[in-house]
Amino acid sequence: MRVELKKIKAAFHFLQFFDADLKNNELKKLKKIFAGAGELRELQLLEEAIKKFRSLQNKSAKELLLHYLHEEENKAKKKFDHQFQKAGKEALDNLHKVMLHEKEIDVSDYILYFQSIVRSIIGQMQNTSLTTEEYHELRKKLKELKYNLSFADEQSKKIVEETFSEKELSGLEELVGKWHDQVIIVLRLKEISERKMDLQSFILTVTRRTQHRCDLLLKKISNQLMKKVSGIKNDANIVLK
Repeated sequence: MRVELKKIKAAFHFLQFFDADLKNNELKKLKKIFAGAGELRELQLLEEAIKKFRSLQNKSAKELLLHYLHEEENKAKKKFDHQFQKAGKEALDNLHKVMLHEKEIDVSDYILYFQSIVRSIIGQMQNTSLTTEEYHELRKKLKELKYNLSFADEQSKKIVEETFSEKELSGLEELVGKWHDQVIIVLRLKEISERKMDLQSFILTVTRRTQHRCDLLLKKISNQLMKKVSGIKNDANIVLK
């Protein structure tokens, strides 16, 4: 369901590119409701990560943490289900109506949107000192581009493919996504450590290992971005001209 919402958001941003006055009130309502789904996913990510640590000495602490996470996950699921049933379906229906009533966009104008988003992505990739938030924004733009390519015309697809192959686009977005997952896991572990004093030693060990993995992924992403930007500059300035 979260993926479908992201696809809707991507299409909505496409419409907003051509109509800056397009109101996003219903989208904001949905994002607020689906924040609960984000909370649920983060707990699931954390639980999956803890299960993968097999060489930890304190197995009892691991089981206690997994039990705690499972209880928190059940609470988050019940809360989200309640919120979605109460207001989510209506907000989703209203957003569909807003999008369906938007003026029709000529296929020949699609090229403007895809040129713009590719240039925006390359602009961010050129920054050699991106913050965590900026890397996350880059990922969201990559995801938006990936989703919206599904309805792009052939000329627009050609423009994107001059810079990113479909495989390359998905691979980069997924790599940044893996890194961001590790960032979230580290943050959640630190929050839980403050509440579960009896598990602090165990959580610290897991946090250090996860942070190391996070650092390795970030280095890999940075190298790929540098290599990609260098390749673009050497390729007749496809997008940077």
